[in-house]
Amino acid sequence: MDGGSQNRAFVKLHFGNESPRDHKFTIKCPHNTDKFVFVIMDFSHGLKKIRNGVLISRFGKGGKELLIEGSHVVWKYWEDAYKWDCTENRVRVHHRLTDEHIDLDNPHKMRNHLAEEVMNDDMLNLMKMYQQSLVSRNHLSGTIKLVENTATLIKIFRDARAITTLADDRLQQLESVRSFFLKWESDVDATDFTKAEKAEALLSWECRDDIISTITGFLKKFQC
Repeated sequence: MDGGSQNRAFVKLHFGNESPRDHKFTIKCPHNTDKFVFVIMDFSHGLKKIRNGVLISRFGKGGKELLIEGSHVVWKYWEDAYKWDCTENRVRVHHRLTDEHIDLDNPHKMRNHLAEEVMNDDMLNLMKMYQQSLVSRNHLSGTIKLVENTATLIKIFRDARAITTLADDRLQQLESVRSFFLKWESDVDATDFTKAEKAEALLSWECRDDIISTITGFLKKFQC
């Protein structure tokens, strides 16, 4: 399911006032209490929410100003990397990247591939190469950390190979991605920021819950 208001109301119906996270996004099947139902938010919608959260993250312009391990994550870094790739490289590093990926209107925001292609391995490679071209490089560390984890999500959820054993490395990779998003939350929560500043430094709670649901529900499916 996606993270629409009706689906959120449906989830709340099953968990009441308790946090779905506390129950690992897992409920007992109402028709057979020996079995479980796993709440797994749609991966593609979650990824678009991440991209949209970064899209409104800009220095000193209101809205978000995302912060990962002390490093800002703003859409300007995607814009700068794209411009560098277009102007400095005879052979583009990320040849799929276009103006439509960077300068998004509302219809473009709905297209899954436009979100995935600014958060995948190709984007990660571009960000790292762009970083190497700079004299001052540390400001991209949070951005690269985020794209490392979104790229892992994309690889796993777009992988056509079935997961048939708990020993599959992809399950541990997903656990690592979940840990990254949870640590991001706890790091910001541990600061002396105001409540409003903490909200600006993080993706929306809906986006964070959706991503945690996607990963946690998927992992629980294999553990039960």
